[in-house]
Amino acid sequence: EMNRRGDRRKSMYVTEWSWPSSKGKAADPGHLSRTTRGQATAITETQRLMVRWRKRLRLSRAYYYNWLSEPVRGVRFTYAGLRLFDNNRVSRKPAQGAYARSALRYEGCRRKSATSATRCLRRR
Repeated sequence: EMNRRGDRRKSMYVTEWSWPSSKGKAADPGHLSRTTRGQATAITETQRLMVRWRKRLRLSRAYYYNWLSEPVRGVRFTYAGLRLFDNNRVSRKPAQGAYARSALRYEGCRRKSATSATRCLRRR
């Protein structure tokens, strides 16, 4: 559509992408639901593909849909968060680690500085 409208040179944002870890907890007519480990794997693979295709598709940004989710049984995307809020507690899911490792790798970092979220500590 952008090509047809003369916007070929404009960059695109991926504003909401996610993989729900709702397998067995919600109906999934589109076959998107994963286990918690499957969600982590799908996140890593999606980031890899976006980096691989970023120049050709002019992708300049990508935002994950939901960092913290409070699951509602039967509602698929309430399981999409990288972290889980359940029984008044927040816990990490494997997806959070997968997302962070992947993002750091593509940024060329081994970790972020403890004093600055934007300062990258380079790989040695």
